[in-house]
Amino acid sequence: MRPQSFKGERTRQGSAISVDADSAGVSRAGTGQCLGAWRRLSLTLGFFPISEYQYYEFLAIDQPLDQDQLSDIRTLSTRASITANSFVNEYHWGDFRGDVTSLMSQFYDAHLYWANWGTRRVMFRIPRSALDTELIETFCVEDHVEVQVAGEWLILDITSEQDDGYDYDPDNWFTLSSVVGIREELLAGDLRGLYLAWLAALSQRESDDAGGPDALEPPLPPGLNELSPAQQVLAEFLQLDEDLFGAAREASPPLHRDAQDSAARTWVQQLLPQEKDRIILSLLEKPAAARTELLGRIRQHSSSETPGSARRRARQLLDLAEERRVQRQEAQAQRRAEQRAKREAAEATARQERLARVSADQQAAWSEVDAAIGQKTAEGYTLAVEVLKDLREIAEREGTLPQFSERLSAIRQAHRRKVSLMRCLNEAEGLGPDVRPA
Repeated sequence: MRPQSFKGERTRQGSAISVDADSAGVSRAGTGQCLGAWRRLSLTLGFFPISEYQYYEFLAIDQPLDQDQLSDIRTLSTRASITANSFVNEYHWGDFRGDVTSLMSQFYDAHLYWANWGTRRVMFRIPRSALDTELIETFCVEDHVEVQVAGEWLILDITSEQDDGYDYDPDNWFTLSSVVGIREELLAGDLRGLYLAWLAALSQRESDDAGGPDALEPPLPPGLNELSPAQQVLAEFLQLDEDLFGAAREASPPLHRDAQDSAARTWVQQLLPQEKDRIILSLLEKPAAARTELLGRIRQHSSSETPGSARRRARQLLDLAEERRVQRQEAQAQRRAEQRAKREAAEATARQERLARVSADQQAAWSEVDAAIGQKTAEGYTLAVEVLKDLREIAEREGTLPQFSERLSAIRQAHRRKVSLMRCLNEAEGLGPDVRPA
């Protein structure tokens, strides 16, 4: 079970830079590469002797860290993989004692954390000018989806907590590269990632903790039926309930990329030469800030899409999800029953065909029994028992059960010292020692 108090990464320290007891940390080559073969083998065999695992990754996207900043970051760990653009480390017994929020506000644009007891967290730093703060707050759920203002930045903090035991699958690693595309999408005005985070929070907390049954869902973004690769990974990372997502996305309108692209091209074509020159120079001098401004202007010009349906209540979505869950489980049960019936029918047909072959040449079947017993192996005894069961069923049909019982008794008498064979016969229905000739 997950520890009662989360003593790791969520602990806030007073400073962004504080040295941790990193002797237990194990560095990871590159950013999020797979573990060493020795550890993967140990995990696969099920005897890896550690009880905790934590993974931390940070990325600086818009601006790489300078040498002074790198020096500060290196005081956090002697074993982490640190570059001007990334910080990656994993812990088995130790803990990361830096302040994640402070690191995000000062140095990094994205962060991913997960622990094997069920805690998962992803954060994005986005310029305040790029997003409508009031709109973003409609997606917030306490302790799950939060937004903090840090100077010129908004820091989105998304957390998933699952109390379903330890999850330490060596073949299911999450790295920041698989979800960092969410940040780019948010800058372009695509709020599907935020909506998925809100849904995940709703599925974990239920409506009474997410504002009550009358709480409104945030504006429903278009395109939930065609998620991007980063959004698909985010949904999996946050352990989003598939039935709740299915219920929510039914009302999501489709994306109109062609119309958006056409509007953006029209806007660019209408720009005055002086404005185009200014934009190009800005992209060269301050690429991150200029790009954010440019994306915002394009979004304002080309965004013709509005939420395609009235905002629903949290309880409505949960009820719809429960209906889907019941329907899905009933459909699964029906499919399993149909598959079982089909399998049993096939087995019955195969058995009747086999019985017909045995009935056509019963003497050959008795010879097969003798040959199988003569092997004096477990496989031979099993084969002999199966053929004897067929012969007994045929005898019942043909009214020759006394003759069958007589031959079976002779076999038992001839091989009475074969303990394993006697055990197989005694355990098989209709072949035990109580079978006597009539």
